[in-house]
Amino acid sequence: MDQSHSSGIPNFPHLVYVQHFDPGKYPVESAVAVRELEKRGLPYIAKTTEDLRDDPLSLTRNDLVIGDTDWTRRSMKSLRMQMPEAPDYPKCLEHLLHRKIEITTLGKVQQQLEEDPSKEIFIKPAKDTKAFNGLVEPKDQMLWYVLEEFGPSYPVVASEIVNFVTEYRVYCIKGEIVGVSYYCGLKEHTLDLDIVKGAAKVHFEHEKLNGYVLDFGVVLKKDAEGNEVTQTTLIEVNDGYSIGYYEGVTEEKYVDMLIARWAQLVRQ
Repeated sequence: MDQSHSSGIPNFPHLVYVQHFDPGKYPVESAVAVRELEKRGLPYIAKTTEDLRDDPLSLTRNDLVIGDTDWTRRSMKSLRMQMPEAPDYPKCLEHLLHRKIEITTLGKVQQQLEEDPSKEIFIKPAKDTKAFNGLVEPKDQMLWYVLEEFGPSYPVVASEIVNFVTEYRVYCIKGEIVGVSYYCGLKEHTLDLDIVKGAAKVHFEHEKLNGYVLDFGVVLKKDAEGNEVTQTTLIEVNDGYSIGYYEGVTEEKYVDMLIARWAQLVRQ
């Protein structure tokens, strides 16, 4: 089957390397991918991360890799590719964040929390977004660990805490929404899809990622009359590789997104 409709490159990928943990035991994302690859008649090889450490993949830039971030990082290294900069909070979508977000350091976060122990701050790595998972401090009590591991000068994104009552994942290919997945919170609160569709188009126009995910949430606010209203708020943008799968996007479109983004990355 010709994959050029999603990748823009005829007959891409030639081969797909898929991560698994044990023979026949796939993480959700890999299982979804394998089912779709088999439907398309695309050849794939399943490997563990340990396999990758012991015997690096014979990757070419005509191949696709599907797995977690460590798996992807190792694959990019073998192809002499740089991990792309995280698209978390693009300037073109700042108006949808509805909260203060800044680039700072672990040391400065520690100082802020010492000065105001009642304060809570969400932090995540500013560059290598998968260096550690996002934390709410001091609630998670992990600041000491990341300080020890990365040092006080390590750059992080620090955000005000927002109470998202519902969260959704929006899968996009070249500015078009291909799936909207509810994944957390009160399902009765829905997104303003006009806002979301506009965000998908604006992001592609400015950032030119062929495959990406917009995580949106719903926040409850009071209007001028004191009535409770909902506000569709951008949580973050995620690059279209090593990305979690949630029901709401078809397996076909999920794999199309992975192919579209990886094909773009290997051609950069």
